[in-house]
Amino acid sequence: AFALPHRANGRVWRVARQIDTSVLVQVTEGDVGSNVVLVFKAKGTGTAKVSFGLTRGETKKAYEARRFVVNVR
Repeated sequence: AFALPHRANGRVWRVARQIDTSVLVQVTEGDVGSNVVLVFKAKGTGTAKVSFGLTRGETKKAYEARRFVVNVR
C-alpha cells in the first residue's frame, strides 16, 4: 500500500505510468485521515515501478510526483 498526502485546490494523485500487471495490480484506494491510500496486490515475482502524479482533474500536468520501486520475491 502507498499513502500519499492530500493536497488542496482540487489536486488529486493519479497513477502516472503503466505498472507491470504481472507483478502488481491495484486493488482499491481510499481516504484515510489526511492521506490517500492506494492498495496493490502482488501477482508474481519481479520488480515493478509505481509512479504517481499530482494533477488537477484529468490533465497531463503534474504539480508533484512520487516514484517507488517494488520488489516481489
